[in-house]
Amino acid sequence: MDQPGGAAGKWRRASVAVLAAALLCQAVAMAGPTPGVEQSGRGTVIGVSEAGFQDFSVEWEMENSGSQATALEAIEVLFLSPGGWMHERSSAPHGDPVDLPAGRSRQGSYRFALSFPVSHVAIVSREPPGLWRALTVPLHREGWDTVAERQVALPVEVGVMAPLEALLFDSGGRVLRVVGQIQRVGKRYPLLGAVARLVDLQGETLISIDVADALVGAADQRLRPFVVALDWPRGLTEAHLDVEVEYRSSSGGAVTYRRRFRAGLALPARLGAPVRGTWWYGNGPGEIQLHTHNRFAEQRYAYDLVMSKGGTTFEGDPMQNESFHAWGQPIYAAAAGQVVLVDDDVPDDPGYGDNPDNEPRRNSMVVIAHADGLRTVYAHVRQGSAQVAVGDEVTRGQVIAAVGNAGFTTEPHLHFHAFRLDHSGRARAVAVRFSDLRFQMADAEPIRGVAAGG
Repeated sequence: MDQPGGAAGKWRRASVAVLAAALLCQAVAMAGPTPGVEQSGRGTVIGVSEAGFQDFSVEWEMENSGSQATALEAIEVLFLSPGGWMHERSSAPHGDPVDLPAGRSRQGSYRFALSFPVSHVAIVSREPPGLWRALTVPLHREGWDTVAERQVALPVEVGVMAPLEALLFDSGGRVLRVVGQIQRVGKRYPLLGAVARLVDLQGETLISIDVADALVGAADQRLRPFVVALDWPRGLTEAHLDVEVEYRSSSGGAVTYRRRFRAGLALPARLGAPVRGTWWYGNGPGEIQLHTHNRFAEQRYAYDLVMSKGGTTFEGDPMQNESFHAWGQPIYAAAAGQVVLVDDDVPDDPGYGDNPDNEPRRNSMVVIAHADGLRTVYAHVRQGSAQVAVGDEVTRGQVIAAVGNAGFTTEPHLHFHAFRLDHSGRARAVAVRFSDLRFQMADAEPIRGVAAGG
């Protein structure tokens, strides 16, 4: 967290298991087809936890129906969140290379448990002499709307963090903050430029902003993120965001790739603050930087809350939790609801250090379900501090636990975010307006908009 004391809450972690299984059925046509090689796959969401974690499986098959043997030099797995943001799993699960004789096929099945929502899995393969293809498999959850089929574009693609919403921030202006990513899938092609345009439904460009200057990471990095902010015009309810990327092709010529996204106004949930007193709301949704929450769709409206006094979050030995002002502070329910998850047996880290007893690594948390499907997540609660149990009905402002330092965290703090399940049955971040939050305790009126953070 970029704030006094240098804290950074680390909420997301993933566990991965690779399983052997048979192909179930065809799903998506390949991009960039190679004569004689066909591929197909199917994905299934097995379940979503009370905290929004997603358990899913993917089955795929590659068949060589040609007369010549070939070899797959790489098989790579990419996870796509709604909006197309990619998470990379760089290992080749079936070795390097993979032989594919004429008339033969190769099948595989993976099962993953991830803390962030995934709508598609892309399986990218390469054949000599450097021919790439991407099989993009949608993940369907039984009883929910099906996920639209799509293809990952080769060699350049664009993704954003969804939902793409303009927020009324505490500063008073509405801003569309875009957390995006330029993706060079399969082979690195030099980027020549990139721009984002806000376009109304009649096709008129309202705002244009250079994305190339905002790209993070080395020039040859495969997945390059960016964060840009566009002022949302007064009276506008819906618009398109067009992202245009120009790159140099393998033949040396300039090529332009365009992708369009739908954007609208957010409807924030109105909740009470989960802490009392003077706190620093860090890693918030209005910060124009690639902080820890920007990288994961379910927590893009999250906050890391620390208590700062005199410009620092602690006094004394930073390796002792008792030195931190936030340590042991009460956590309050942000709204009335029912407790659906309590996990407070995770050993706390010692101040800035790590606790070797927390292996395998996991977070502590309390999750409360509210009206209209909303859920609030309170993470890094102090070990043994929960004052509620699963099934308890709580009221707004009721103490539920104490601030701790348990899980993926660099110092005592509270991670807080809200989400709902979307139409496809996976976690979707919800922005929050805190009805009792003020810039200073002496301020007469609470802030009107969403706390930007930072």
